[in-house]
Amino acid sequence: MKYYTRLKVYKANNVLFDTVTKTATSYGWWEFVKDFNGVLVFNDYNYSVSTCKHQAKVRTVLHELGYSYITIKCPSGLQNMDSAVNYYQFEISKLRALILKPGTHKAKNDERKCVIKKYKAKLEQIVLLKSV
Repeated sequence: MKYYTRLKVYKANNVLFDTVTKTATSYGWWEFVKDFNGVLVFNDYNYSVSTCKHQAKVRTVLHELGYSYITIKCPSGLQNMDSAVNYYQFEISKLRALILKPGTHKAKNDERKCVIKKYKAKLEQIVLLKSV
């Protein structure tokens, strides 16, 4: 990505990372990096090939600049954190249904329980971010 000194932004085709506000947008509206009072959040939800490429470009810039961040999956972009809550709640409910399904292997269910635990931790992070 090319850095524009006067604008203090990194830009490439349809992706922009603003170093002042620490926000990144794809196609000018879908926020996938945002600063929540000092906590940098990277939305690693991929809804298309082009946004996946945009995320890879900005991830490289963040790495080069030495930024640390947390990742969440937020289908509607970070401007709508409720979509992240809905996403994780839906994923948890799917995993619980699979655990209750007769004939599932114990080892696979243990893996699913670990994923549920991780998703619950993500939900807690989102609640904290939304309260800021």
